[in-house]
Amino acid sequence: MKVIGLDPGIHRTGYAIIDIQGHDLRAYEYGCITTSAKRTLSERLVELQKDLVELLERHRPQAAVVERLVFVHNATSAIA
Repeated sequence: MKVIGLDPGIHRTGYAIIDIQGHDLRAYEYGCITTSAKRTLSERLVELQKDLVELLERHRPQAAVVERLVFVHNATSAIA
Protein backbone atom coordinates (compact mmCIF):
# COMPACT_ATOMS: atom_id res chain seq x y z
CA MET A 1 0.00 0.00 0.00
CA LYS A 2 1.39 3.39 -0.97
CA VAL A 3 1.01 6.03 1.79
CA ILE A 4 1.73 9.75 1.99
CA GLY A 5 2.71 11.15 5.38
CA LEU A 6 2.47 14.88 6.07
CA ASP A 7 3.92 17.13 8.76
CA PRO A 8 1.85 20.26 8.08
CA GLY A 9 2.91 23.85 8.40
CA ILE A 10 2.38 27.14 6.59
CA HIS A 11 6.08 27.87 6.16
CA ARG A 12 7.28 24.27 5.80
CA THR A 13 5.29 21.10 5.16
CA GLY A 14 7.26 17.90 5.36
CA TYR A 15 6.17 14.87 3.39
CA ALA A 16 7.14 11.28 2.68
CA ILE A 17 5.73 8.79 0.22
CA ILE A 18 6.30 5.17 1.25
CA ASP A 19 5.15 1.75 0.17
CA ILE A 20 4.22 -0.77 2.86
CA GLN A 21 4.23 -4.49 2.02
CA GLY A 22 3.86 -6.50 5.23
CA HIS A 23 6.90 -5.58 7.34
CA ASP A 24 8.82 -4.13 4.40
CA LEU A 25 8.92 -0.37 3.80
CA ARG A 26 10.20 1.42 0.73
CA ALA A 27 10.65 5.18 0.50
CA TYR A 28 9.66 6.64 -2.88
CA GLU A 29 10.15 10.31 -2.14
CA TYR A 30 10.48 12.66 0.81
CA GLY A 31 11.10 16.32 1.26
CA CYS A 32 9.79 19.65 2.38
CA ILE A 33 7.48 22.10 0.66
CA THR A 34 8.39 25.65 1.67
CA THR A 35 6.53 28.91 1.15
CA SER A 36 7.82 32.45 1.33
CA ALA A 37 6.98 34.57 4.37
CA LYS A 38 6.78 37.53 1.97
CA ARG A 39 3.57 36.14 0.47
CA THR A 40 0.09 36.50 1.93
CA LEU A 41 -1.47 33.60 3.79
CA SER A 42 -3.84 32.91 0.91
CA GLU A 43 -0.96 32.86 -1.61
CA ARG A 44 0.96 30.46 0.60
CA LEU A 45 -2.04 28.15 0.94
CA VAL A 46 -2.52 28.12 -2.85
CA GLU A 47 1.16 27.23 -3.29
CA LEU A 48 0.89 24.39 -0.75
CA GLN A 49 -2.26 23.08 -2.43
CA LYS A 50 -0.63 23.13 -5.87
CA ASP A 51 2.46 21.24 -4.68
CA LEU A 52 0.43 18.68 -2.70
CA VAL A 53 -1.88 17.99 -5.65
CA GLU A 54 1.18 17.44 -7.85
CA LEU A 55 2.57 14.92 -5.33
CA LEU A 56 -0.76 13.11 -5.08
CA GLU A 57 -1.17 12.91 -8.85
CA ARG A 58 2.39 11.67 -9.37
CA HIS A 59 2.32 8.95 -6.68
CA ARG A 60 -1.40 8.10 -6.30
CA PRO A 61 -1.21 6.98 -2.63
CA GLN A 62 -3.99 4.78 -1.25
CA ALA A 63 -3.82 6.35 2.22
CA ALA A 64 -2.65 9.51 3.95
CA VAL A 65 -1.52 10.28 7.47
CA VAL A 66 -1.12 13.75 8.98
CA GLU A 67 0.94 14.51 12.05
CA ARG A 68 -1.13 15.81 14.95
CA LEU A 69 -0.56 19.45 15.85
CA VAL A 70 1.70 19.87 18.86
CA PHE A 71 2.99 23.23 20.05
CA VAL A 72 4.85 24.27 23.14
CA HIS A 73 5.89 27.90 22.88
CA ASN A 74 4.02 29.66 20.12
CA ALA A 75 0.25 29.21 20.21
CA THR A 76 -0.16 32.01 17.64
CA SER A 77 1.42 29.92 14.89
CA ALA A 78 -0.78 26.99 15.86
CA ILE A 79 -3.91 29.12 15.48
CA ALA A 80 -3.02 29.98 11.86
